Amino acid sequence: MATTEVDSRLKDFDLQGFHQIIAISQDKINANLRVRFDPELQPELLSFKHEIPMFGLSEATLDPPNVEVCTESNIETKRSRFFLNFKTGSYKYKTSVETGDVETLTIDGWKVPFFVAYDEQTLAKPPDSSHPDLKSKWAKLEPGKYSLSRIIMFLGSAPLSSIDWDRASCPGLSKDNDPYGMKLVCFKMFLGAYLSTLQKDPDALTLGYTIKEAAPDPTDKAPTFPPTAVKIQNYRYQPCSDTQQAINGITVPPNSRDAFVFMEMTGGADMPHDELQRKGNLIIGDMSGALVFSKELFFNKYLVENALSTVNVSFLDMANDLMKWVDGGNWDSDWLLTNGSREEALPDVKWTIDESKAKLSWKGQKSYNGLSMHRSTDSSLETELTTQPRANKIIITSKMKLGSSMSVHSMGGHGGAGGYYKGTDGVVNLTIEFVILADEDGTLHVQPEEKIDLVSADDSRDASLINLIFGKENHQVGDFIKGKLHDVVRTKHIGDAIAADLNEKKQLVFPGSGTFSYKDPKFSNAGDLLITLDLVGKDIEKDKTLVR
Repeated sequence: MATTEVDSRLKDFDLQGFHQIIAISQDKINANLRVRFDPELQPELLSFKHEIPMFGLSEATLDPPNVEVCTESNIETKRSRFFLNFKTGSYKYKTSVETGDVETLTIDGWKVPFFVAYDEQTLAKPPDSSHPDLKSKWAKLEPGKYSLSRIIMFLGSAPLSSIDWDRASCPGLSKDNDPYGMKLVCFKMFLGAYLSTLQKDPDALTLGYTIKEAAPDPTDKAPTFPPTAVKIQNYRYQPCSDTQQAINGITVPPNSRDAFVFMEMTGGADMPHDELQRKGNLIIGDMSGALVFSKELFFNKYLVENALSTVNVSFLDMANDLMKWVDGGNWDSDWLLTNGSREEALPDVKWTIDESKAKLSWKGQKSYNGLSMHRSTDSSLETELTTQPRANKIIITSKMKLGSSMSVHSMGGHGGAGGYYKGTDGVVNLTIEFVILADEDGTLHVQPEEKIDLVSADDSRDASLINLIFGKENHQVGDFIKGKLHDVVRTKHIGDAIAADLNEKKQLVFPGSGTFSYKDPKFSNAGDLLITLDLVGKDIEKDKTLVR
């Protein structure tokens, strides 16, 4: 895979207002069709026997169907071809009503593509007015359904199809055995009547029957952000160079990575009016599919709104533990950051989003004024949450400033005999990196790695008194406090606590659990999360045969 393709995918692709996009490559759809229409395991799916009065009878064994996503140009986004592939078979029709003579046409190896159109106008207008339920069935596609059976039900839909004879392949026909082209004309009339008959059933496939939609597995997990609206279109793959690419030594045609795409919105949000314009490739190399999960969902809603309450609590609790060493304790409560309680302080901790960063700025103060003593603590917390472009990392950086002061004065006034002053300042800089993984079942998993960037402590108090009581110099006291601050950060395991919360109570489930396997998440330059998908097709179950 060329490096330029990876760069282009992570740098150029733009969601253009959609919350999430699921793309499945043409090659992967066809690979699943070959497996699920196996002639030995599912022969009933490949049996073709249909008789149309006045038009004749065709009996054949089919090869697995295949799909061709139409991307002849960047603006061709709303049509595909679904191929009816005849392995062996014949077509018989009467050449004369009076004599009853029958002509037999061999159709071995014939391939007939059906155009299926899914522009909004087509979906909103039933092909047959006798089936008004077609409008509700297709114009409002069900969000969150991506199964192979669902794709076949859509791309193979007879009511949405027309025959594309210009792309048909009819080997064996020649001027010698069909000098006037009448055999092909008769077969075209037969297939036209066949399709017209199928179009009377809203569920009919161009294969000549209906199928059942694959039932979800009870273990499939519901997505954290269920889609509420969906549009579909094609997306064209554009090579980054003129060099023909190969995967595992096999040359791969560019159109194998053309994709069938679901564009979805969540939470009842309005669907963007415009179609998805081509900006960078969705599927590259040996990928078979892709999920693009928007920054708005992953960063703004999941991390900032959902998960960072854990960060707030963890960082404030750690700051409070650090303050105990900076201040020395002996307050009337265990909470040293504000005059109020811990519970009262937490609602004031709010994140703000600034483009690709979430920021937290918080300050607290606690004070006491007695008859001969004044003491106070000052604390500030500056934290940033970012995602690392072209990598699978979430990074939290935090700077904690902690200060404590106490002055004791004699009853005769400030300072003087019996007066005493203590001031201590501490600074802790901490970085936590979370590597994110996409598990096979569609859940997000994070692994933390903490790095203590800087810990410093300065102590300023009556030097002679410190030396008398502790036998130490000021810098030695500062070094002692610094060591204790380092120990608090090291033993607090704040990254583990945040990861445990994200991996369990607030675990993120991506769309398509049970339909896809997931791997290799990476953030784009825009902050969207791109995940490689593999379609896990289930068995296709035939429902009823039509046009007998």
